[in-house]
Amino acid sequence: MAQWESAWGDIFETETDARENVIERMDWTDYKTELQYSISFFELLDWAREHDGFYDRFADEIQDAENEFFRSNYSETEEE
Repeated sequence: MAQWESAWGDIFETETDARENVIERMDWTDYKTELQYSISFFELLDWAREHDGFYDRFADEIQDAENEFFRSNYSETEEE
């Protein structure tokens, strides 16, 4: 009969038991690592923008992005 073994040496009699252990073992860092492969930053940003409070919560970061965009794409010139 097949068993399941974790990378940490835990042995499980069934796949169901092993998958239940995933829920117990994973922390937010693990979720961030794994989700980066299935949720793009751009998809997540589009989703977040639709929620109330997004612009208030990230006002400083949005202003920093605007300033960086300005510095990268605009330059002062002399009037002719």
